[in-house]
Amino acid sequence: FETSSTTMGFALYELARNQEIQNKLRQEINEVLQQYSNKCSYEAIHEMKYLDQVLSETLRKYPVLPALDRLSKAAYDTGDPRYVIEPNTRIIILSYGIHHDPEYYPDSEKFDPERFTDEEIQKRPACTFI
Repeated sequence: FETSSTTMGFALYELARNQEIQNKLRQEINEVLQQYSNKCSYEAIHEMKYLDQVLSETLRKYPVLPALDRLSKAAYDTGDPRYVIEPNTRIIILSYGIHHDPEYYPDSEKFDPERFTDEEIQKRPACTFI
């Protein structure tokens, strides 16, 4: 599968379902492109903060990889003697589950790019967005 086209497809789907978000993003794109003589450059795209929020929210709701597979290289003490990760233990991290955990993302089925403002990102532990 192609990760970029999958992400773009889900982003367009959510924008079609959420007219207000689509309008806000369109306004940002038009304003930034005007500053760059209607040229879509790296610098112009880098200034599109709301576009970044929309893409981050798309990847949160529809992660490209719903699970990550890792292999421990050393013993890891979790702080609970019942849960010690031994070397060469295969670990599966469910990014989909983390991205839809209501503790970190209330109303997780709602498409809300505002979850990815700088202020909102600072409120969550770093490992809650993979």
